[in-house]
Amino acid sequence: MLKLINRYNIFLAVTVIITLILLSITFLNYTVSPSDNKNRTSTVIIPRGSGFLKVTDILYKAGMIKYRPFFCLLAVLENAPKHIKAGEYELVSSMSPIEIIDKLIRGDIKRYPVLIKALSVYCTDGI
Repeated sequence: MLKLINRYNIFLAVTVIITLILLSITFLNYTVSPSDNKNRTSTVIIPRGSGFLKVTDILYKAGMIKYRPFFCLLAVLENAPKHIKAGEYELVSSMSPIEIIDKLIRGDIKRYPVLIKALSVYCTDGI
């Protein structure tokens, strides 16, 4: 009876270890893999005062992330939930989740070019 319990415990321990290894490999692959390779650009707006779960929901609906639990875990490991900055972001679907988090933490918002027409001043007084 004791040998049966020991075999069961060993089997259970090996199963848990293999499961953890497979989950770790899957998670690590997720962190560096894009949601798709279509290079689809999307503009997402993160409103001021948005909680992290709201940000995750916005990114998921825009198709920028696939698996919310993995994204949340990655963000927590990167200490990102309290450091994401509000703004309008231009994201590409070929960006990895770690790249998206990095962009949101840096506050790398979308920039718009502004052209200011130079004023030409002509002096007619002979100066």
